[in-house]
Amino acid sequence: MRMALMDKQIDVWQPTMVAKMQAQIEELDIECLVLNQVGQHQQQGIAELYPQHFYLNDGITRIYQDNLGYQLSVQLPDTWQTVFSTIYLKAQAHYGQVILCRTNLVKLWHRQLAPQIKLVVAETQTYVIAIISTPSVHKIKAQHLLEVHDLLRAQIKPVILCVPHQVASGLPSPHWQGGLDKKFHQGRLCELEAYFDFGLVFDTQRTWDVLGDKTQRAILPDF
Repeated sequence: MRMALMDKQIDVWQPTMVAKMQAQIEELDIECLVLNQVGQHQQQGIAELYPQHFYLNDGITRIYQDNLGYQLSVQLPDTWQTVFSTIYLKAQAHYGQVILCRTNLVKLWHRQLAPQIKLVVAETQTYVIAIISTPSVHKIKAQHLLEVHDLLRAQIKPVILCVPHQVASGLPSPHWQGGLDKKFHQGRLCELEAYFDFGLVFDTQRTWDVLGDKTQRAILPDF
């Protein structure tokens, strides 16, 4: 399976850029994408939602038309499922995360671990992907990671947990295995790391130049 982890590095995505990324997703046979730090703007207007779109019922999540995840989702085939989650609000923009996956979504839920810290869980037909979301990584404490562990260990399906690399060492070991090569964080490619509860290791980890240059880069872990 191939997934992609990406911090959004470009503020404005032109339609040609979105189309290029969509073509790359298909060409590289990516199964799941996690987009981090996705900005969107209220003045761009509310996005029209389709059956393959899901968003957290957390009181702050909204989807606007310039959301990169939304723009990708309407370009990709209808078999793709998209989950939207807002992390924090600013006067200029809303920022959040997006999960896009080829496999049908079965269940979406979240748990508020503390003010401004939440666990987002998307269960597909074959696996579960979870993200610890916060605008302030330093607020994540050991007790929050233990609570995440307790919430997820009851899952029957394999779990992929995306967690900020700054606190990943606090995950209970050896239950959670994974992590990325430190060079990816030195290059500030993505704040998130992927960990697994099924004893899996990465086959490969490499950089993805999303638009064919270094203006937008992502990490492609294969496992």
